[in-house]
Amino acid sequence: HLYEFEIARTRYGIPDPDWDYGPPTRNADRIRLDRVAEVGESFRYTYDFGDGWEHKVTVEKIVPHTPDLTVPACTDGRRACPPEDCGGPWGYQDLLAILADPSHPEHEERVEWVSEWGGRLDPEAFDPTGFVDNLQNIRLAAFDD
Repeated sequence: HLYEFEIARTRYGIPDPDWDYGPPTRNADRIRLDRVAEVGESFRYTYDFGDGWEHKVTVEKIVPHTPDLTVPACTDGRRACPPEDCGGPWGYQDLLAILADPSHPEHEERVEWVSEWGGRLDPEAFDPTGFVDNLQNIRLAAFDD
């Protein structure tokens, strides 16, 4: 999915001159975070423009790169990651309401969909292995080309 970071009114992501409106998007692959943001600074991260997942990211610490450092890394979090393509924040809220209501006409269909996605959905659970698995899949996909 497409993504964008907006830091100090500059957009970083995947440049697309056919779709960029306003100042062009700078290539995020060529920018280091420590060059554009400082400790204590917050910025906006948008994931999947169609669903509109927006996040506020705050730089808490910048550490020097070492060969044994895994970057990026998930060190903490809360709540479960919503299923991919569930309709953004509003779709996710609808999904949770439907799953919590066995009398809802879409309940069985959504339970089946969630089970195909990866099992039972516990919105309060946090498991960083999902981040690690996704990162590993991205690295492996780079070799598929």
